Amino acid sequence: MFVVSLSCDPGIGRAVAAEAGWRYCEAVRKVFPDGERYVRIPEDCSLKGERAVVVQSMYPNQDSMMVEALLAADALKGVTGLEPIAVVPYLAYARQDRVFLSGEAVSVRAVLRALHSAGYGGLVVLDVHKEDSLKHFRGTSVNVLPVNTLAKALKGVVERPLVISPDKGAARRAEALSRALGTEYRIVEKFRDRFTGEIRHRFAPMPEIRGRDVIVVDDIVSTGGTMASVVSFLREQGARKVFVAVSHGPLTKKALARLMDAGVTKIFSMATTCYRLEHPLITYLKPVGEVLQAIKEVLGTG
Repeated sequence: MFVVSLSCDPGIGRAVAAEAGWRYCEAVRKVFPDGERYVRIPEDCSLKGERAVVVQSMYPNQDSMMVEALLAADALKGVTGLEPIAVVPYLAYARQDRVFLSGEAVSVRAVLRALHSAGYGGLVVLDVHKEDSLKHFRGTSVNVLPVNTLAKALKGVVERPLVISPDKGAARRAEALSRALGTEYRIVEKFRDRFTGEIRHRFAPMPEIRGRDVIVVDDIVSTGGTMASVVSFLREQGARKVFVAVSHGPLTKKALARLMDAGVTKIFSMATTCYRLEHPLITYLKPVGEVLQAIKEVLGTG
């Protein structure tokens, strides 16, 4: 086994290789004057008959990072003769997982089919938008919920924790994190205004919040509007501290400002993209152990 990092590996590839005792290398990449990508696997990196793990996130520059991943699969299959495994910490185009209006493309289906057609026989993703979407990948796939990494980071900083899911969609994450922390969880009700289509939260009083450290868990925070609303409500209910724990944190500066105004104590995000908003309130984590375990599951040795 060996691990290959592409342009948008957020530091996971080298760490996984070190943990597993596998060889590690970086692919040679460049961009031609016309904007097209180039990928080459170094001669001293791979051997015939060796299985490769390719680490490539897809944010930012989603289109370019996707093409680079496709080229790497073709190169590796040609060199090793085996189908590589793709580790994609952030899967681009995952939000369009069904047809809302007639004639639309299901973008996550197109991306997953392309990865398999390019040569990937296995796929590891981190907290994909809808886990059911992985059915479109025709090889073996594993969706990683980085609960253990989050719990390990939180245990040293929270007191009398309570886990909050901002909607029913995040309930599975909240339940898993609450088990890891040995506590309970609650769900905030989300609804859609039938006249305007606007998404809102219906907050019911939660007396058990007062004086406790509360953790809001979700898959992603980008603009921060929804999360800031939940954080503000929890503060009003008397939470001692409010932590945000997410798998993906492509936070904008406005998002951070919204969360700070709402009273957030700390934001924990997995390092799943090549984008970082450096700030004392944000801590990025690498779920190395969980990714390695997922790779072993794809290989059938986990």
